[in-house]
Formats: sequence, structure tokens, C-alpha cells
Amino acid sequence: MPLPPLPLTADRPVQAAGVVPPQIADVVCVGETMAVLSPPDSRPFDEQPTLAMAIGGAESNVACGLAGLGHRAAWLSRLGDDPFARRILTELTARGIDVTGVETDPARPTGVYFKDPAPEGTHHSPPPALRTTPPAQAATRTPTGVTTPAHSRRSPRP
Repeated sequence: MPLPPLPLTADRPVQAAGVVPPQIADVVCVGETMAVLSPPDSRPFDEQPTLAMAIGGAESNVACGLAGLGHRAAWLSRLGDDPFARRILTELTARGIDVTGVETDPARPTGVYFKDPAPEGTHHSPPPALRTTPPAQAATRTPTGVTTPAHSRRSPRP
């Protein structure tokens, strides 16, 4: 589910990237966030003159929720070098997320998720930057509190 847009008001200052140094983050979330293009209403794509853009990704959604509750959250990922990536970074930074560990891959695009309410469902863009290899910093950064994603800590089953 995409994040709701932030209200653009004078009382909500935009924070600079790196507000929360990674070494003091309470939680580090690692995963993909994509640009989400969807109709502004429930009609399918082929009946729409325009699409609305948002961002979405489970890990960045969790980071935003935790930051909203007062936790220091960082998000690690890899994005392309494109307008979608800049929109994602701007949005997450404005929500108080440390994005200094996000890598840029100029050879691969940021993922785009086309959310179509038609019966055929949704469509993804070609494989984005993160799906090729995980960000290098994911193995080297250690937060205080919650550490690595659950799937990287699982022990083999007996």
C-alpha cells in the first residue's frame, strides 16, 4: 500500500538527509520502495486520462511508522539515478527517515509499480536497482535495538 502524501504546510519543515546518523538509529529497515502509479479513482487504466504518483514499500512504510512514533529510523536500499528515486528520497527524508545509506545505481532504474484496479491486476516495471543485489551497506551497518531483517537471522530448521 502506498504511503499517504504528506501535507505541504509551512509548519512541517523538510529535514535534511542524514538527520539521524546511522550509528544511532533505533531501527534499520532494508528493502525495496517503488514509485506507485495508480488511477485517482476505481476505474481501470484504460479509462483514465491521468495517474496519481505515490511511493510504496513495506520496509519504508515500517520506517515511516516508527519515525512517526518517535523512533530514529534508517532505511537502506538501492535506487536508480532518476526522478522516481529523488521523489522517494525526498518523501522519506521529509518523514524523518535517515536515507544516507541508500545507494544509487546509474545502470538500473528505480522500480515502478502500476496499480491497476482492473481484473488483470497490477504490473511492475523491469527489474529495478535493488533486485539485482542488496545494498552493500546492509551487511555493515548495525543499529542499536532492532538489527537485521528476520529472513537474514533465521536458523536452519532441525
